Formats: sequence, structure tokens, C-alpha cells
Amino acid sequence: MKKRVLIPKRPSNPSLRAYTRAVRQGQLGIHVVKHEKGWVVKKIGGTQHPIFDTQEDAEKHALRQKKKANTVYVHGRDGRIKRVH
Repeated sequence: MKKRVLIPKRPSNPSLRAYTRAVRQGQLGIHVVKHEKGWVVKKIGGTQHPIFDTQEDAEKHALRQKKKANTVYVHGRDGRIKRVH
């Protein structure tokens, strides 16, 4: 059975909008996005997302979690994808 990822229809946060757009375009993997409390590492299909104080710490954590098939997408404050690992 195929897993379904529930995506909100109209997110208000620019980072969340960019993340949602990336998922819809098939850019699955690990996303580092801005959150109201810091930076979040979001893994598609995951339920718990760790929060970090800096983007650098979140990116390091995402790269440690990366597996062969996954790609790490680092979003900027504006929500656009800055780097792909």
C-alpha cells in the first residue's frame, strides 16, 4: 500500500509554501525550512521534526540523516531552495 502525504491546501508561511510546492513537484527527501521557533528538518512522511536554533545546525543534522536515496534541500528565509545536497 502506498503512503499518502497530507499537504495543506493553502499554507500561509512562505517557507511552508515553498516546502509544499517542492513536495508537489516530486522533490522528496529531507527539507531544512524556517520555522517560527528556529529551523526545522522535515523528512517526507515523518511526524516529528527536530527544531534547531541555526540553519547551519539544522543542515548538519539533515546531512547526517541523509541516506543514499535521499536528497537534502536547504530553503532560505524566503522559502526558496538555496542548496541541494
